[in-house]
Amino acid sequence: TLSQALLVEVTMHINERWMKRTWFLRPLQLAVKVKIAMAMTQRTFAAGEVLPTWHLYNMKRGAAMLRHRVLASGTVWGDDILISNPDNLSPYVARALVFSETITIDRATVITLMAPFDESVREFRRLGALLALKRFLIRNLRETRVRQVSRKKK
Repeated sequence: TLSQALLVEVTMHINERWMKRTWFLRPLQLAVKVKIAMAMTQRTFAAGEVLPTWHLYNMKRGAAMLRHRVLASGTVWGDDILISNPDNLSPYVARALVFSETITIDRATVITLMAPFDESVREFRRLGALLALKRFLIRNLRETRVRQVSRKKK
């Protein structure tokens, strides 16, 4: 078995590349990042299958489509795990284009793992609130634009 220090070092070395590219993981405490990396599980999807929301994904093999973006090997997505209110979830879902292998973790597991780490919990909530606010504003601006266009047509 590995010592705690070596386990942390190995886990972070293996997962460092994708974790550095995940904007909302960067400010979290090291212990939380290690717990998240160790708790991620492999999940495979058939071509055409929709990937569940409220998950963080790292595409290992295959490809998926999210809105107009192809998610290829090495791509990380799923900032919906920051969001607690379903009204603020992204309206777009990822769909596997081919047989795809991912490593993933769901929001509930992240929240449970993070619970003992107050600093990371506060930061996670702050980032979630900022993302929810951004999505709320975008949604309301779109609705306002639709109403304005419909009034002009009348």
